[in-house]
Amino acid sequence: MGGSKGWGGWGHPTGGVPPDRFGRAAGTARPAPEARAQAQVSYRSVREAPAEKPISYVPWPLRVLVRTAVMAALLAGVTIGPGYVDCRQRRDAGLMFYGMTMGACTRQATWEHVGRLQRQFDDIARAIRAQ
Repeated sequence: MGGSKGWGGWGHPTGGVPPDRFGRAAGTARPAPEARAQAQVSYRSVREAPAEKPISYVPWPLRVLVRTAVMAALLAGVTIGPGYVDCRQRRDAGLMFYGMTMGACTRQATWEHVGRLQRQFDDIARAIRAQ
């Protein structure tokens, strides 16, 4: 009754339970020190915060101001840009009226562009209502 099994057998304190991959008896609650260290490293790597961006050091009111300024510049560029380029082409070709400045030409072209966009949106709205 009960021979030696190589991992302790019947008379061993483990009660004859074979060891697991950490060298401890299966069913024990406390893992080996190597396993605890490995678990802590992997747990820390999951908990680590992502690397901070340089923008995070800028105060939030300044960030809001910069983002608003960038958006306003983009909107102005998209709205005024085509009219300004058209006026420069007219000036280079000699098609400007006498006394018309680049500012006046750009304003006129911008208002025409905005009016054309508004008409297009109105046409789209009418087409949707008609359906």
